[in-house]
Amino acid sequence: MIVTVLLVLISTIAVLYTNKNVIAAQKIATNNYQNSKAAEAAEAGAQAFIAVLQNDLKLLSDADSTNDSSTEVLKKRSPSAATCAGALSSLGALAYEFKFGSSGYASDAATSSTFAADRYFSKTITPPEAITGIAQGLAYRIRASMNSSGEISIQSEGCADNAVTAPTITVPACTASNSPLSLSKRTVNLSGGAFFTASALTVKGYMDATTTFDTRKPTSLHPSPACSILTGDSFEMKAGVPLVTDTSPTGAVCTSSSTCTLPTDIAANTASINTMNPDDYFKKIMGGKSLDEYKAVADKVITNGSCSGIQNSDKVIVFDGNLTDTSCNLMSKGDKIIIVNGAIKPPSSADFKMNGLLFAKDVHQFGSVEVRGVVALGGDWDADTLYMPSPPAAANTLRELTCPACTGGKATNSKANAKIGGHNAAAAAGQGALTVNYDPSKIPPNVFPPSISTKSGSWIDY
Repeated sequence: MIVTVLLVLISTIAVLYTNKNVIAAQKIATNNYQNSKAAEAAEAGAQAFIAVLQNDLKLLSDADSTNDSSTEVLKKRSPSAATCAGALSSLGALAYEFKFGSSGYASDAATSSTFAADRYFSKTITPPEAITGIAQGLAYRIRASMNSSGEISIQSEGCADNAVTAPTITVPACTASNSPLSLSKRTVNLSGGAFFTASALTVKGYMDATTTFDTRKPTSLHPSPACSILTGDSFEMKAGVPLVTDTSPTGAVCTSSSTCTLPTDIAANTASINTMNPDDYFKKIMGGKSLDEYKAVADKVITNGSCSGIQNSDKVIVFDGNLTDTSCNLMSKGDKIIIVNGAIKPPSSADFKMNGLLFAKDVHQFGSVEVRGVVALGGDWDADTLYMPSPPAAANTLRELTCPACTGGKATNSKANAKIGGHNAAAAAGQGALTVNYDPSKIPPNVFPPSISTKSGSWIDY
Protein backbone atom coordinates (compact mmCIF):
# COMPACT_ATOMS: atom_id res chain seq x y z
CA MET A 1 0.00 0.00 0.00
CA ILE A 2 2.82 2.37 0.87
CA VAL A 3 4.51 1.63 -2.43
CA THR A 4 1.26 2.19 -4.29
CA VAL A 5 0.67 5.53 -2.56
CA LEU A 6 4.23 6.63 -3.38
CA LEU A 7 3.80 5.67 -7.01
CA VAL A 8 0.52 7.59 -7.23
CA LEU A 9 2.13 10.62 -5.58
CA ILE A 10 5.07 10.52 -7.95
CA SER A 11 2.73 10.18 -10.93
CA THR A 12 0.64 13.10 -9.72
CA ILE A 13 3.71 15.27 -9.30
CA ALA A 14 4.91 14.25 -12.77
CA VAL A 15 1.52 15.08 -14.30
CA LEU A 16 1.38 18.43 -12.52
CA TYR A 17 4.91 19.27 -13.64
CA THR A 18 4.10 18.26 -17.18
CA ASN A 19 0.93 20.35 -17.14
CA LYS A 20 2.90 23.31 -15.80
CA ASN A 21 5.37 22.99 -18.66
CA VAL A 22 2.54 22.65 -21.17
CA ILE A 23 0.81 25.74 -19.78
CA ALA A 24 4.11 27.67 -19.90
CA ALA A 25 4.70 26.52 -23.46
CA GLN A 26 1.16 27.56 -24.37
CA LYS A 27 1.70 30.97 -22.82
CA ILE A 28 5.00 31.36 -24.66
CA ALA A 29 3.39 30.30 -27.92
CA THR A 30 0.48 32.68 -27.34
CA ASN A 31 2.86 35.55 -26.55
CA ASN A 32 4.95 34.74 -29.61
CA TYR A 33 1.82 34.62 -31.72
CA GLN A 34 0.51 37.92 -30.38
CA ASN A 35 3.88 39.63 -30.73
CA SER A 36 4.19 38.27 -34.24
CA LYS A 37 0.73 39.61 -35.06
CA ALA A 38 1.60 42.97 -33.54
CA ALA A 39 4.64 43.10 -35.83
CA GLU A 40 2.46 42.19 -38.80
CA ALA A 41 0.00 44.91 -37.80
CA ALA A 42 2.82 47.48 -37.69
CA GLU A 43 3.99 46.39 -41.15
CA ALA A 44 0.42 46.43 -42.47
CA GLY A 45 -0.05 49.93 -41.06
CA ALA A 46 3.06 51.27 -42.77
CA GLN A 47 2.01 49.80 -46.09
CA ALA A 48 -1.57 51.05 -45.71
CA PHE A 49 -0.35 54.58 -44.97
CA ILE A 50 1.95 54.53 -48.00
CA ALA A 51 -1.01 53.39 -50.15
CA VAL A 52 -3.04 56.35 -48.85
CA LEU A 53 -0.17 58.71 -49.74
CA GLN A 54 -0.04 57.24 -53.24
CA ASN A 55 -3.76 57.72 -53.77
CA ASP A 56 -3.66 61.27 -52.36
CA LEU A 57 -0.75 62.14 -54.63
CA LYS A 58 -2.65 60.85 -57.66
CA LEU A 59 -5.71 62.95 -56.77
CA LEU A 60 -3.64 66.08 -56.18
CA SER A 61 -1.72 65.62 -59.41
CA ASP A 62 -4.59 65.24 -61.83
CA ALA A 63 -6.21 68.07 -63.75
CA ASP A 64 -9.48 67.91 -61.82
CA SER A 65 -9.24 70.31 -58.89
CA THR A 66 -12.44 68.91 -57.36
CA ASN A 67 -10.49 65.76 -56.47
CA ASP A 68 -8.29 67.78 -54.12
CA SER A 69 -10.96 67.61 -51.42
CA SER A 70 -11.10 63.81 -51.63
CA THR A 71 -7.67 63.17 -50.15
CA GLU A 72 -7.27 61.43 -46.79
CA VAL A 73 -3.96 62.80 -45.46
CA LEU A 74 -2.15 65.10 -47.93
CA LYS A 75 -3.16 68.54 -49.11
CA LYS A 76 -1.55 71.07 -51.45
CA ARG A 77 0.35 73.79 -49.66
CA SER A 78 -0.86 77.29 -50.53
CA PRO A 79 1.21 79.09 -53.18
CA SER A 80 3.42 82.04 -52.36
CA ALA A 81 2.01 85.36 -51.27
CA ALA A 82 0.64 87.72 -53.89
CA THR A 83 3.83 89.75 -54.14
CA CYS A 84 6.84 88.53 -56.08
CA ALA A 85 9.14 88.79 -53.08
CA GLY A 86 10.72 85.40 -52.51
CA ALA A 87 9.51 84.17 -55.87
CA LEU A 88 12.76 82.34 -56.55
CA SER A 89 12.12 80.03 -53.63
CA SER A 90 8.73 79.13 -55.14
CA LEU A 91 10.16 78.45 -58.59
CA GLY A 92 9.04 74.94 -59.38
CA ALA A 93 8.54 74.27 -55.67
CA LEU A 94 4.88 73.35 -56.07
CA ALA A 95 5.98 70.16 -57.80
CA TYR A 96 6.60 68.78 -54.29
CA GLU A 97 4.85 71.21 -51.93
CA PHE A 98 2.34 69.26 -49.88
CA LYS A 99 1.19 69.34 -46.28
CA PHE A 100 -0.67 67.17 -43.78
CA GLY A 101 -4.01 68.25 -42.51
CA SER A 102 -6.66 66.78 -44.75
CA SER A 103 -8.46 65.64 -41.59
CA GLY A 104 -6.63 67.70 -39.01
CA TYR A 105 -3.57 65.54 -38.43
CA ALA A 106 -0.96 68.29 -38.48
CA SER A 107 -0.01 70.30 -35.41
CA ASP A 108 1.36 73.44 -37.08
CA ALA A 109 -1.17 75.40 -39.10
CA ALA A 110 1.59 77.40 -40.79
CA THR A 111 3.67 74.51 -42.14
CA SER A 112 1.52 71.43 -41.41
CA SER A 113 4.57 69.23 -41.82
CA THR A 114 4.32 67.11 -38.65
CA PHE A 115 1.57 65.10 -37.01
CA ALA A 116 0.41 66.51 -33.68
CA ALA A 117 1.62 64.60 -30.61
CA ASP A 118 -1.89 63.40 -29.80
CA ARG A 119 -3.04 62.61 -33.35
CA TYR A 120 -2.66 59.40 -35.29
CA PHE A 121 -3.65 57.74 -38.52
CA SER A 122 -5.17 54.68 -36.86
CA LYS A 123 -7.14 51.65 -38.00
CA THR A 124 -8.11 48.19 -36.73
CA ILE A 125 -7.37 45.00 -38.65
CA THR A 126 -9.94 42.23 -38.93
CA PRO A 127 -8.23 38.81 -38.61
CA PRO A 128 -9.10 36.19 -41.22
CA GLU A 129 -10.67 33.93 -38.59
CA ALA A 130 -11.13 33.84 -34.82
CA ILE A 131 -8.94 31.62 -32.65
CA THR A 132 -10.51 30.41 -29.40
CA GLY A 133 -8.80 31.72 -26.28
CA ILE A 134 -6.53 34.20 -28.12
CA ALA A 135 -7.29 37.93 -28.31
CA GLN A 136 -6.93 39.07 -31.90
CA GLY A 137 -7.81 42.73 -31.65
CA LEU A 138 -5.11 43.80 -34.11
CA ALA A 139 -4.62 47.46 -34.98
CA TYR A 140 -2.04 50.11 -35.83
CA ARG A 141 -1.48 53.78 -35.17
CA ILE A 142 0.81 55.99 -37.24
CA ARG A 143 2.50 59.35 -36.87
CA ALA A 144 4.45 61.03 -39.65
CA SER A 145 6.57 64.08 -40.48
CA MET A 146 7.53 65.62 -43.82
CA ASN A 147 10.51 67.77 -44.86
CA SER A 148 10.70 70.38 -47.63
CA SER A 149 12.06 67.82 -50.11
CA GLY A 150 8.91 65.72 -49.97
CA GLU A 151 10.53 63.06 -47.77
CA ILE A 152 8.09 61.54 -45.27
CA SER A 153 9.18 59.69 -42.12
CA ILE A 154 6.59 57.17 -40.96
CA GLN A 155 6.39 55.51 -37.54
CA SER A 156 3.86 52.69 -37.43
CA GLU A 157 3.01 51.01 -34.14
CA GLY A 158 1.16 47.70 -34.31
CA CYS A 159 -0.63 46.05 -31.39
CA ALA A 160 -2.52 42.90 -30.47
CA ASP A 161 -5.30 42.56 -27.86
CA ASN A 162 -6.38 46.10 -28.66
CA ALA A 163 -9.13 47.65 -26.53
CA VAL A 164 -10.16 50.44 -28.92
CA THR A 165 -12.50 49.02 -31.55
CA ALA A 166 -13.45 52.34 -33.19
CA PRO A 167 -10.27 54.46 -33.31
CA THR A 168 -10.29 58.13 -34.26
CA ILE A 169 -7.56 60.71 -34.88
CA THR A 170 -7.38 61.65 -31.19
CA VAL A 171 -8.54 58.31 -29.72
CA PRO A 172 -6.25 55.93 -31.56
CA ALA A 173 -5.99 52.18 -31.43
CA CYS A 174 -3.09 50.55 -29.55
CA THR A 175 -3.77 52.28 -26.24
CA ALA A 176 -4.70 49.24 -24.14
CA SER A 177 -2.30 48.56 -21.27
CA ASN A 178 -0.02 45.54 -21.47
CA SER A 179 -0.82 44.93 -25.14
CA PRO A 180 1.91 43.34 -27.25
CA LEU A 181 3.42 46.14 -29.33
CA SER A 182 5.73 46.35 -32.33
CA LEU A 183 7.21 49.38 -34.08
CA SER A 184 8.00 49.76 -37.77
CA LYS A 185 9.67 52.80 -39.33
CA ARG A 186 9.83 53.88 -42.96
CA THR A 187 11.14 56.87 -44.88
CA VAL A 188 9.55 57.42 -48.29
CA ASN A 189 10.00 60.00 -51.05
CA LEU A 190 7.10 61.65 -52.86
CA SER A 191 7.50 61.68 -56.62
CA GLY A 192 5.12 63.50 -58.89
CA GLY A 193 3.62 66.93 -58.51
CA ALA A 194 0.56 69.08 -58.62
CA PHE A 195 2.12 71.90 -60.63
CA PHE A 196 5.31 72.54 -62.55
CA THR A 197 6.08 76.21 -61.95
CA ALA A 198 4.18 79.00 -60.20
CA SER A 199 5.27 81.68 -62.69
CA ALA A 200 3.57 82.59 -65.97
CA LEU A 201 6.91 83.32 -67.66
CA THR A 202 10.34 82.38 -66.33
CA VAL A 203 13.46 83.38 -68.28
CA LYS A 204 16.81 82.13 -67.00
CA GLY A 205 18.71 84.77 -68.98
CA TYR A 206 17.44 88.14 -70.23
CA MET A 207 14.42 89.36 -72.15
CA ASP A 208 14.83 91.98 -74.87
CA ALA A 209 11.79 92.74 -77.03
CA THR A 210 9.69 95.41 -78.67
CA THR A 211 6.29 93.82 -78.38
CA THR A 212 2.84 93.83 -76.91
CA PHE A 213 2.97 91.59 -73.87
CA ASP A 214 0.01 90.18 -71.96
CA THR A 215 0.11 87.77 -69.00
CA ARG A 216 -3.53 87.83 -67.97
CA LYS A 217 -5.16 84.72 -66.60
CA PRO A 218 -7.93 83.47 -68.93
CA THR A 219 -10.83 84.12 -66.52
CA SER A 220 -11.39 85.12 -62.92
CA LEU A 221 -11.91 81.44 -62.08
CA HIS A 222 -8.29 80.63 -62.85
CA PRO A 223 -5.51 80.99 -60.26
CA SER A 224 -3.04 83.85 -60.45
CA PRO A 225 0.64 82.92 -60.69
CA ALA A 226 2.82 83.44 -57.62
CA CYS A 227 4.76 85.82 -59.85
CA SER A 228 3.85 86.76 -63.41
CA ILE A 229 7.42 87.17 -64.66
CA LEU A 230 10.76 85.91 -63.36
CA THR A 231 14.07 86.69 -65.05
CA GLY A 232 17.57 85.73 -64.09
CA ASP A 233 19.21 88.66 -65.87
CA SER A 234 17.64 91.83 -67.26
CA PHE A 235 14.26 92.72 -68.67
CA GLU A 236 13.98 95.39 -71.36
CA MET A 237 10.83 95.97 -73.32
CA LYS A 238 8.96 98.54 -75.35
CA ALA A 239 5.27 97.81 -75.00
CA GLY A 240 2.15 99.31 -76.47
CA VAL A 241 -0.22 97.81 -73.88
CA PRO A 242 0.07 97.07 -70.16
CA LEU A 243 2.66 94.41 -69.55
CA VAL A 244 0.81 92.77 -66.67
CA THR A 245 -2.92 93.38 -66.46
CA ASP A 246 -3.51 91.39 -63.26
CA THR A 247 -2.94 93.59 -60.22
CA SER A 248 -2.49 90.58 -57.99
CA PRO A 249 0.17 89.30 -57.85
CA THR A 250 2.36 92.35 -58.24
CA GLY A 251 3.96 92.79 -61.65
CA ALA A 252 5.50 95.40 -63.88
CA VAL A 253 3.08 97.69 -65.69
CA CYS A 254 3.97 99.55 -68.89
CA THR A 255 2.27 102.56 -70.33
CA SER A 256 2.36 103.27 -74.03
CA SER A 257 5.86 103.86 -75.44
CA SER A 258 7.56 103.36 -72.09
CA THR A 259 10.41 100.98 -71.35
CA CYS A 260 9.36 98.30 -68.90
CA THR A 261 11.53 97.18 -66.03
CA LEU A 262 10.67 94.63 -63.39
CA PRO A 263 9.85 95.74 -59.84
CA THR A 264 12.76 95.70 -57.43
CA ASP A 265 11.27 92.86 -55.38
CA ILE A 266 11.46 90.60 -58.47
CA ALA A 267 14.97 91.68 -59.42
CA ALA A 268 16.25 91.25 -55.88
CA ASN A 269 15.01 87.67 -55.62
CA THR A 270 15.69 86.23 -59.05
CA ALA A 271 19.25 87.18 -59.94
CA SER A 272 20.56 83.78 -58.86
CA ILE A 273 18.38 82.01 -61.47
CA ASN A 274 20.96 83.03 -64.05
CA THR A 275 23.78 81.23 -62.22
CA MET A 276 21.90 77.98 -61.73
CA ASN A 277 23.26 74.87 -63.40
CA PRO A 278 21.17 74.41 -66.59
CA ASP A 279 20.25 70.83 -65.73
CA ASP A 280 19.21 71.79 -62.20
CA TYR A 281 17.19 74.70 -63.56
CA PHE A 282 15.40 72.39 -66.01
CA LYS A 283 14.52 69.96 -63.23
CA LYS A 284 13.33 72.74 -60.95
CA ILE A 285 10.95 74.00 -63.62
CA MET A 286 9.91 70.58 -64.89
CA GLY A 287 8.81 68.77 -61.76
CA GLY A 288 12.19 67.28 -60.84
CA LYS A 289 12.62 65.30 -64.07
CA SER A 290 15.56 65.51 -66.50
CA LEU A 291 15.47 66.07 -70.26
CA ASP A 292 16.41 62.42 -70.83
CA GLU A 293 13.48 61.32 -68.68
CA TYR A 294 11.13 63.45 -70.78
CA LYS A 295 12.59 62.01 -73.97
CA ALA A 296 11.91 58.53 -72.63
CA VAL A 297 8.18 59.24 -72.20
CA ALA A 298 7.77 61.57 -75.21
CA ASP A 299 5.10 60.78 -77.78
CA LYS A 300 7.36 62.37 -80.40
CA VAL A 301 11.04 63.34 -80.52
CA ILE A 302 11.43 65.66 -83.53
CA THR A 303 14.80 66.37 -85.13
CA ASN A 304 13.78 68.26 -88.30
CA GLY A 305 12.35 71.34 -86.55
CA SER A 306 8.87 70.88 -88.04
CA CYS A 307 5.51 70.89 -86.25
CA SER A 308 3.80 68.94 -88.99
CA GLY A 309 2.66 65.52 -87.92
CA ILE A 310 1.87 66.46 -84.31
CA GLN A 311 -1.46 64.86 -83.37
CA ASN A 312 -4.11 65.59 -80.76
CA SER A 313 -3.06 62.45 -78.90
CA ASP A 314 0.56 63.62 -78.55
CA LYS A 315 0.98 64.94 -75.01
CA VAL A 316 4.77 65.26 -74.73
CA ILE A 317 6.84 66.52 -77.69
CA VAL A 318 10.59 67.09 -77.57
CA PHE A 319 12.30 69.06 -80.36
CA ASP A 320 15.87 67.80 -80.22
CA GLY A 321 17.32 70.94 -81.81
CA ASN A 322 15.76 74.17 -83.07
CA LEU A 323 12.08 74.58 -83.89
CA THR A 324 12.21 76.19 -87.34
CA ASP A 325 8.69 75.70 -88.67
CA THR A 326 7.23 78.76 -90.45
CA SER A 327 3.92 78.18 -88.67
CA CYS A 328 3.27 76.16 -85.54
CA ASN A 329 -0.31 76.65 -84.37
CA LEU A 330 -1.27 73.80 -82.06
CA MET A 331 -4.14 75.50 -80.21
CA SER A 332 -6.69 73.07 -81.63
CA LYS A 333 -4.60 69.97 -80.93
CA GLY A 334 -5.04 69.53 -77.19
CA ASP A 335 -2.94 70.26 -74.11
CA LYS A 336 0.75 69.49 -74.42
CA ILE A 337 4.20 69.69 -72.91
CA ILE A 338 6.60 70.95 -75.58
CA ILE A 339 10.34 71.01 -74.91
CA VAL A 340 12.63 72.69 -77.45
CA ASN A 341 16.19 71.55 -76.79
CA GLY A 342 17.40 74.50 -78.83
CA ALA A 343 15.79 77.75 -79.99
CA ILE A 344 12.37 78.60 -81.35
CA LYS A 345 13.89 80.09 -84.47
CA PRO A 346 11.58 80.48 -87.47
CA PRO A 347 13.22 81.56 -90.75
CA SER A 348 10.66 84.34 -91.24
CA SER A 349 7.69 85.97 -89.57
CA ALA A 350 5.74 83.13 -88.03
CA ASP A 351 3.25 82.30 -85.30
CA PHE A 352 3.71 79.86 -82.44
CA LYS A 353 0.58 78.93 -80.46
CA MET A 354 -0.17 76.13 -78.02
CA ASN A 355 -1.96 75.07 -74.84
CA GLY A 356 0.15 73.68 -72.03
CA LEU A 357 3.77 74.00 -70.95
CA LEU A 358 6.48 75.39 -73.22
CA PHE A 359 10.15 75.04 -72.29
CA ALA A 360 12.82 76.21 -74.74
CA LYS A 361 16.47 77.14 -74.46
CA ASP A 362 15.93 80.42 -76.37
CA VAL A 363 13.25 82.27 -78.34
CA HIS A 364 14.15 84.42 -81.36
CA GLN A 365 10.87 86.16 -81.92
CA PHE A 366 9.38 88.01 -84.85
CA GLY A 367 5.74 87.04 -85.00
CA SER A 368 3.11 86.17 -82.42
CA VAL A 369 3.73 83.76 -79.56
CA GLU A 370 0.63 82.69 -77.65
CA VAL A 371 0.59 80.11 -74.87
CA ARG A 372 -2.30 79.28 -72.59
CA GLY A 373 -0.48 77.63 -69.73
CA VAL A 374 3.11 78.23 -68.61
CA VAL A 375 6.32 79.31 -70.40
CA ALA A 376 9.92 78.89 -69.24
CA LEU A 377 13.23 79.50 -71.01
CA GLY A 378 16.64 78.10 -70.21
CA GLY A 379 18.29 81.04 -71.99
CA ASP A 380 17.16 84.35 -73.52
CA TRP A 381 14.20 85.95 -75.30
CA ASP A 382 15.54 88.12 -78.10
CA ALA A 383 15.94 88.30 -81.88
CA ASP A 384 18.44 86.23 -83.79
CA THR A 385 21.76 87.87 -84.70
CA LEU A 386 21.21 89.96 -87.80
CA TYR A 387 23.30 89.34 -90.87
CA MET A 388 23.61 90.69 -94.38
CA PRO A 389 22.57 88.14 -97.01
CA SER A 390 24.70 87.84 -100.08
CA PRO A 391 23.42 88.83 -102.56
CA PRO A 392 21.15 91.30 -100.68
CA ALA A 393 17.54 90.21 -100.39
CA ALA A 394 14.34 91.85 -99.22
CA ALA A 395 14.32 92.60 -95.51
CA ASN A 396 12.48 90.15 -93.28
CA THR A 397 12.52 89.10 -89.64
CA LEU A 398 16.16 88.25 -89.22
CA ARG A 399 17.78 89.73 -92.35
CA GLU A 400 18.13 93.42 -93.02
CA LEU A 401 18.38 95.16 -96.38
CA THR A 402 20.89 97.63 -94.95
CA CYS A 403 23.51 96.66 -92.44
CA PRO A 404 25.52 99.73 -91.41
CA ALA A 405 26.95 98.11 -88.28
CA CYS A 406 27.91 94.83 -89.89
CA THR A 407 31.17 93.12 -89.04
CA GLY A 408 31.91 90.07 -91.11
CA GLY A 409 28.40 90.13 -92.50
CA LYS A 410 26.72 90.27 -89.05
CA ALA A 411 24.95 93.12 -87.35
CA THR A 412 25.30 94.00 -83.68
CA ASN A 413 22.69 92.47 -81.41
CA SER A 414 22.56 92.86 -77.64
CA LYS A 415 20.16 92.59 -74.76
CA ALA A 416 19.56 96.38 -74.63
CA ASN A 417 18.21 96.90 -78.15
CA ALA A 418 14.64 97.32 -76.93
CA LYS A 419 15.61 100.63 -75.34
CA ILE A 420 16.28 102.00 -78.83
CA GLY A 421 13.08 100.63 -80.30
CA GLY A 422 12.28 99.43 -83.80
CA HIS A 423 13.43 96.29 -85.52
CA ASN A 424 16.52 97.21 -87.49
CA ALA A 425 20.23 96.56 -87.70
CA ALA A 426 20.95 98.84 -84.76
CA ALA A 427 18.13 97.52 -82.58
CA ALA A 428 17.72 93.79 -82.98
CA ALA A 429 15.19 93.18 -80.26
CA GLY A 430 12.61 90.44 -80.52
CA GLN A 431 9.37 91.68 -82.02
CA GLY A 432 5.78 90.52 -82.14
CA ALA A 433 2.80 89.95 -79.88
CA LEU A 434 3.44 87.79 -76.82
CA THR A 435 0.58 86.37 -74.76
CA VAL A 436 0.93 84.01 -71.81
CA ASN A 437 -2.42 83.24 -70.20
CA TYR A 438 -1.38 81.55 -66.96
CA ASP A 439 -3.37 78.34 -66.73
CA PRO A 440 -1.62 75.37 -65.08
CA SER A 441 -4.67 73.19 -65.72
CA LYS A 442 -3.55 73.05 -69.37
CA ILE A 443 -0.43 71.09 -68.44
CA PRO A 444 -1.17 67.39 -69.12
CA PRO A 445 -1.29 65.58 -65.75
CA ASN A 446 0.49 62.39 -64.77
CA VAL A 447 2.99 62.33 -67.61
CA PHE A 448 5.09 60.60 -64.99
CA PRO A 449 2.73 58.56 -62.77
CA PRO A 450 2.81 59.80 -59.17
CA SER A 451 4.70 57.33 -57.02
CA ILE A 452 6.16 56.61 -53.62
CA SER A 453 9.61 55.13 -53.17
CA THR A 454 11.07 53.77 -49.94
CA LYS A 455 14.33 55.40 -48.98
CA SER A 456 17.27 52.99 -48.80
CA GLY A 457 18.08 51.87 -45.26
CA SER A 458 14.82 53.13 -43.80
CA TRP A 459 13.42 49.77 -42.68
CA ILE A 460 13.76 49.56 -38.90
CA ASP A 461 11.49 46.98 -37.28
CA TYR A 462 11.44 45.79 -33.71
